[in-house]
Amino acid sequence: MFDVSTLRSVLLALCAAVLLVSCGKKDESPSSSALTSMDGVLAYVPADTPYLVASGAPFPDDLLDKLEPATEGMLSAYRTVLREIVDQAFEDHADSDEAVDGDVSPERAAAVIDEFASLLSTEGLREAGISRESELAIYGIGLWPVLRFEVSDATLFEAAIARIEAAADTTMDLAELDGSTYRYIGEDGDDEGRLVVGIFGTHVVITFVPNSFGDAEMRTVFGFDRPAESIASTGRLAKLTRDYGLTPHYPGYFDTVGMVSMFIDEPTGLNKFLFESSGYDAATLSDVCKDEIREMADVAPMMVFGFSEVTDDNFRARLLVRIRDDLAASMTGLASVVPGLGMDTGALASFGMSFDLEALRTFYEQRLDAMDADPYECEYMQELQAGVAEGRRTLQQPVPPIVYGLRGLNVVIDDAADLSLAGDRPPEDVDASVLIAVDDAPSLLAMGAMFSPELAALDLQPDGKPVPLDMAQLNAVTDGAFAALNDEAIVVAVGNGAEARAAAALESDSVAPPLSMAVTMNASIYYELMARNIMESSDDELSYEAREALRDGFLQISELFDRMTFDIRFTDKGIEIESNTTLKDQ
Repeated sequence: MFDVSTLRSVLLALCAAVLLVSCGKKDESPSSSALTSMDGVLAYVPADTPYLVASGAPFPDDLLDKLEPATEGMLSAYRTVLREIVDQAFEDHADSDEAVDGDVSPERAAAVIDEFASLLSTEGLREAGISRESELAIYGIGLWPVLRFEVSDATLFEAAIARIEAAADTTMDLAELDGSTYRYIGEDGDDEGRLVVGIFGTHVVITFVPNSFGDAEMRTVFGFDRPAESIASTGRLAKLTRDYGLTPHYPGYFDTVGMVSMFIDEPTGLNKFLFESSGYDAATLSDVCKDEIREMADVAPMMVFGFSEVTDDNFRARLLVRIRDDLAASMTGLASVVPGLGMDTGALASFGMSFDLEALRTFYEQRLDAMDADPYECEYMQELQAGVAEGRRTLQQPVPPIVYGLRGLNVVIDDAADLSLAGDRPPEDVDASVLIAVDDAPSLLAMGAMFSPELAALDLQPDGKPVPLDMAQLNAVTDGAFAALNDEAIVVAVGNGAEARAAAALESDSVAPPLSMAVTMNASIYYELMARNIMESSDDELSYEAREALRDGFLQISELFDRMTFDIRFTDKGIEIESNTTLKDQ
């Protein structure tokens, strides 16, 4: 009989596939929203769930039509790799004295992989009743994770599960609750608990539960007993999308304060089973520790994520780490203006960061002062409190004034011939620029000249006019190099057009308000490099055929994606991380 742990892994992978393929609900009228509908999956999600991601609106059909072929290509590649991993596992067992659990044969394993491979595709999931029109939510009932999604026809999903069971030559166990039958994997008394799959009407529920759950707890998990207040009825998720500028396309959150409270307050509901089975007892925490843990959680009380823009040819994702208001206000001054940082010029890639070291020092010192004024008393935080003295000693170390004048850097790579992502060789030629922002750039140059006769010989003036560089280190990778200087930055440019590139870098605009970190890239070329690197890699863990499959998957993505950007900034709400992906014209 096929090992049920393999079947369990297949079902967990199916959960991930559902996330890739099911993409929201059909268009609704302006007065209706899946985020507040009492007829959808969110009506089963408790209002106090500590974490959630859910479908709330359909992605545009034109966007999905572009994304699905590339998704299918990568799924196909992973199927090839999965088959190879299974084959290798059998070879390893054949060469060892270890016994394989159950009566497992390579042929039976291949049958399961092939059956699963047919399901793990856009067409396969559609045939299982999972489509673009399927609503989906991943949430916690207390700490217990639940995946709930819609299917167009329950018999299609039943048939898909049955095909996998037939290929595995084993079946999941059955149980009944209130006249409904559900499947599970896991022996009675198994400390690991049970993986449960329930199909109720057009809803599928997949979760992991302890064997100690009784009928009342299973009713709660399956949604037979709906929560008194749900995310849909309170409109909590809908409000978060409005407050944080998100679209309804798969918004979500992680409630740090809510999560922490479940560990320090008297457990209720399903959490009782978790703590009883793990031996954890919140009563062992002192009131002082509980209060101080709450204070720490309140520093970053919530993470909110989703999309801030979705169109037919691009999608902009956002993650906001909410920070306590007074701290967030202080952090907005930690970034500085760096010419060009965050501006997408169409280069092969650019990356950089900004900082105000003096503001950072002040912020750190204020945190130490706060810990001195109100020291932690909880025994679990004494090591953290002891770090205050070490922090004071660090601040007392002498730092050259020029260091506090540093504001950041920005690197722009326009071309890099024969670049290898494996890092086993440098590119043959580079067209690039490196800009260092500093309050007093001439003084920084003077300091460098003390250690470099070549720099001292340059007649570089703070007038923005580039001068040629003749340095052995640069000549090794490029035919030409220029440097330019003004009062607030110094730049070195190499390669074709280096002179013009150096002058332009100093005159570049910057994103306002300033970013803390920024990355831009030509996504198409990046995935082409990934594809080439897969084939050039000396890693012998994957066969040539598997690497070929991955290469083809990356090439499909390279034909789809155009540009990608990634930004981090400090706002009055917290730390905001945003990425934008644009697609090529089809």
